[in-house]
Amino acid sequence: MVDKETSLEEILRTRQPGIRLYGVFMKPTGRMLEMRGTPELDEARRRAFVYLWQLEEQNKLLLAGPFEEGTPRQEGMMLLNVDSIEEAQVIATDEPMHKAGWRTNTVRSFALNEGLLVDAVRAMTDPPDA
Repeated sequence: MVDKETSLEEILRTRQPGIRLYGVFMKPTGRMLEMRGTPELDEARRRAFVYLWQLEEQNKLLLAGPFEEGTPRQEGMMLLNVDSIEEAQVIATDEPMHKAGWRTNTVRSFALNEGLLVDAVRAMTDPPDA
C-alpha cells in the first residue's frame, strides 16, 4: 500500500533503485525510405530481428519496437539492460540495420526508478538467493 506521507528522504533511500538502462533510438535513413519493399531491405530487416532475439536470449534486451507503427518515417527504440553505455553503443553500432546504413542509432542512458519493470529487471540481474 502506498504511504502518501513518506518523506522525500525515505523515498530516495528506499524506493529509488537507480537501475541504469540504455535506450537506442533508431531512425531510418533516406536510403531505407527509398528501398522499402525490396528484397535487400527485407533481408536486412530479417537479420535485425535475429540480432534482437540474440540480445533477448542474453537478457540484454528489455523491449524493442516502433514508434507510431505504420507511419512513413518509421522510427523505433530498444531498451537495453547492459553494464555500460560503451556496451550499449557497441550493440547499437553492430545492429544490422545501422551497420548496413539503413538507419542511424543513438544511445541515451535512462535511470529506471519506478514502475512495474523495477522488479522484473532486478530478477534478471540479481543473483539468486543462496
